[in-house]
Parts: sequence; C-alpha cells; structure tokens
Amino acid sequence: MLTNPGVAVSIARFHLRPLRRLAQAAGGAGLALDTAEVAPSGSTVHVRLPRLTDAPAWRSARLRNREAIEPFWVSTGRGWGSQHTDRAWAGHWLTARWGARLGTFLSVVIEVDGKFAGQCELRIEEHDRRGEAGIWLDAGLAAPGTALVAGRLVLAYAFGPLGLVRVAAPVSTENQRAARLAARLGFVREGTMAAYMTVGGQRRDHDLWAVTVDSWRP
Repeated sequence: MLTNPGVAVSIARFHLRPLRRLAQAAGGAGLALDTAEVAPSGSTVHVRLPRLTDAPAWRSARLRNREAIEPFWVSTGRGWGSQHTDRAWAGHWLTARWGARLGTFLSVVIEVDGKFAGQCELRIEEHDRRGEAGIWLDAGLAAPGTALVAGRLVLAYAFGPLGLVRVAAPVSTENQRAARLAARLGFVREGTMAAYMTVGGQRRDHDLWAVTVDSWRP
C-alpha cells in the first residue's frame, strides 16, 4: 500500500488522464468525481473514487446484502463468498484505475453519512460518447432518496464533464426496484432483450432503459 501522498496523487493523475481528455474535449471544467448532496431523508450522499482500503467495508456490505444483489448480479460460476475477498477488491480497484486510464470505465463508491453504502459503475464507449450504468446499495444504509441522489450525481458527471450523449441501463425484468429507480432518474424503457445475460445463475430477459443528454433533467 502506498504511504507517500505525493506518489499517490501522481499515480491518480496518470490514471485519470484519458478521462480528463474526454472531459476537456466535451468542454467540461473538470472531473466531478468527489461530490456530495443531501438526500430528502437528511443523509449526506457522497460519491468518490474507490480506495484500496475500502475492501473490508465493501465485502461486509456485499455479504450482508447477498439476497438483494445476487439474483440480479452477473454470474461468475464462483461462490458469493469467494467473489468478495481482499484480492477480489484489489482486482476491482486495479480494473477501475486501468479503465479510467483508458477512458472506458468509471467506478465510484457511494457513501451515506460517511459509511460505505454501495457502488455505481459506468462503462464508456468513448468514440460514441455513450455509457452503460449499473448501481447497487446497502439496504441498511439506503434511506429514501439515497439511490436517486447517487444516480443523479453520476448522471450529472456523465452528461457534464464527460460529455456523454446517452446512458443506458439493462434491468432484469424481475427487478422492479431497479426499474422504478430508472424511471425516477428519467430513463425510458426502450424494449426487452430476450435472454440478455446470466444473473443469479439463470439466463434472464432484461429491459433496456436509457436516457439522453437532451431528455435528462437535472
């Protein structure tokens, strides 16, 4: 683990260069990767880049919320516990950093009142200025409006500094909670994709929800 703050800052800047170029090309003022907003419940929702030290909180939240997450999570063929080790988080952290360097993947941590409460990911097609989003939250920390605020912060970043023109979200036809969140964020259901992906160990249909920069209302 790095202990020199100067080295850590230099590495972060190096990995974020492509996203900076994408933001600059879109005329953005900079990367809003560390921002917060107060939810209707009064809780402070904060989105930021992941840290290596998030591993214990991430693992605890994922294991605690297995019943809510696993049925709609992409299957890997491995047990839920074996997917949530320190090594697994380190791999995710490296993937997020590398994706940021390439300008193809953004991963942010969602905190509620200073506690690790979930993640939002955005896979980016830089040449086409579009992305695909996914989100999960710890049910024990997700007060009313938390997911809405977190999603809104990420969309503001996507349509603002990143200059994307479209963000899509495939949602399992059985995941009504995610569908309601998508609708509240301004996404529109465009159709159903049969047997789109394997989640929870089963091949399932997914609805494609999408929002464009012209239709989104911050």
